[in-house]
Amino acid sequence: MLKTIFLHLVLLCLILSCSSVEKNPRAHNDSLNLFSQELRKLVSRKLRKRDGVVLWKDLKKENIEVFGNQDLLHQRFSPGSVAKLLTAELAVHKNKQLDYYCTGQGRLQNRRKVFCWNYHGHKRVQLHQAIAVSCNLYFLNLAEKLEFLEWKQNLDSYTALKNPSLQFSLQSQKDLKWALGEAEEMKWTPQETLYFWQEFISRLQQPEYEEIFLGLKQVAEKGGTAEALAEVSFEVLAKTGTIQGTQGLHEKNAWLLVAFPEKEPRFLMIIFLKRSRAYQQASDLAKEILLLVKKYETL
Repeated sequence: MLKTIFLHLVLLCLILSCSSVEKNPRAHNDSLNLFSQELRKLVSRKLRKRDGVVLWKDLKKENIEVFGNQDLLHQRFSPGSVAKLLTAELAVHKNKQLDYYCTGQGRLQNRRKVFCWNYHGHKRVQLHQAIAVSCNLYFLNLAEKLEFLEWKQNLDSYTALKNPSLQFSLQSQKDLKWALGEAEEMKWTPQETLYFWQEFISRLQQPEYEEIFLGLKQVAEKGGTAEALAEVSFEVLAKTGTIQGTQGLHEKNAWLLVAFPEKEPRFLMIIFLKRSRAYQQASDLAKEILLLVKKYETL
């Protein structure tokens, strides 16, 4: 008798378990659909008076979700400080990292005077800190220790960025703006930037990328260029990029690349804003999107 009751209980547990498995995917899909709808509304509201686009990629899926002005998806823009990741990557491969003191201005080996975007300087910085605060002087001095052709080979190692016909002028090579992503020849689309970010994130698992990983983490912490993301209750990896626009001194184009969860990223986000007030507006938008993610913890 007890054996029969026990078998019935086991059978009931199996039935309930199967029922749960059948229901969960549907509930999960509903959650994803609701999140996508709310995200679209949020981006539409935030970009009502601003031209921009948000790309969202779930690495467990093939498709990319695009919010905002989809016409920007395949237009080309300077990557700005996003391309500092290429310079940092080559530096760790060549073991050419610096311990540098940024005063806000300095001179290169050719005596050319250069300035950091932070006129007060970033004080003493190493590679991870230079990534976190996007120190121009650090990366310019680092570039003097690197070979341009090796940097170009590193650029070409990314499928999305490889362009055999891309030629940098001698002036672009000499002024080192390639190290900052400001060379006139460098133009990336938001979609290319997403694929670059996806491949770069996959490389972070390698031990030699530890300091770059730390820098990307600190970008989204207090004192980093995307410190607004510190208000989100989970850790992310991020990189900002700002480049002068065509509409005046205070009109800039801004990039923000985000990946999370921090340890094994599953979600990637690219934000590109035209004529924004530098990276803060992109960071504020990313913060609201991540707070929305927090609302849908089942993602």
